Amino acid sequence: MWTKTIFAVLFAVQVQAQLLQTDRYEMLLYSQQGDDAPKVTVLDQEGVLIYRRAYAKVSDRIEITKLDTTLNTNWRGYINIEKASRISLVKSYENNTYFLLRSAL
Repeated sequence: MWTKTIFAVLFAVQVQAQLLQTDRYEMLLYSQQGDDAPKVTVLDQEGVLIYRRAYAKVSDRIEITKLDTTLNTNWRGYINIEKASRISLVKSYENNTYFLLRSAL
């Protein structure tokens, strides 16, 4: 019978790396409490969606900013909502983003 012998040679290699931050995104905070603090939803390969509630006199609105994977602004807009509405859930599915609102009344 033939005997097969396997020799494994392991080398311990020390590797050092640094992460290069190429860009960043900054936004003005209205306050740091409640619904008006910014929140983020991941859009998989499309980037991220930053949203927050913006309070107004007559009706409130949701401020939405879409950033691509390089943190460049692709789109910014608003959705008007009733004062009694609260953002309950935000989901992204197949290139669409859904906001589930509930009434606080």
